[in-house]
Amino acid sequence: MDNKYCDVLFHDTNPPITSSDILDFEQSFSISLSEDYLEFLLKVNGGSPVPSAYKEPDLEDFEGEDLPPEIVIPDQIQSDLLKYTISPSRIDHFLGLNPSSTGNLEALSIGTKYTTRDDATSLLLIAFDKVGTPIYMSLSNEKKGWIYDYEEDIEFGTDVPDEVTPLSEMDHLLLAKSFHEFIESLFPARVSFAKNFQPTKEHFYAIRLGGYEDT
Repeated sequence: MDNKYCDVLFHDTNPPITSSDILDFEQSFSISLSEDYLEFLLKVNGGSPVPSAYKEPDLEDFEGEDLPPEIVIPDQIQSDLLKYTISPSRIDHFLGLNPSSTGNLEALSIGTKYTTRDDATSLLLIAFDKVGTPIYMSLSNEKKGWIYDYEEDIEFGTDVPDEVTPLSEMDHLLLAKSFHEFIESLFPARVSFAKNFQPTKEHFYAIRLGGYEDT
């Protein structure tokens, strides 16, 4: 099933749900979702977006830069791409409410004790990128709906509650200040080449195999 939200097309969406289903989810975990995210769940309920690329906070503009000369070995296309290209992070799929799936929003929230504090205990897992990196939404009172990328040293407080990471220390991981803003910021997954590298048709073929939407 395909649906649209904010002019972004979503493939492989979950079955439709009702406001009652969302209310049951919120009450089960004592949370309150942002209005734009509620709208997304009612209209789309998860899925894989097109376009799918998002700008990470530390992603610099690579296109047009010169890279140091490297020894290019013929036929090692993958090696060339690693040396002479950069590609943006891409969302693989957004989670939704779907009782028939073990990878749904509710199933992945079981056992989590959410709070409305401005720290990592307020982070709700809402998506994964193409390499399995989780994307989180804040449920905190002050930063409700803010979207964050993941970093390994985030302390969620599950083992040592006193060592929870404050959201104020996660500004470098901030992707957007609302779900709507994040969706609208998605762009075609374009691969950028170093200025001193001339790609061949074999390189473009390998890029298309990787599922990129544009080059």
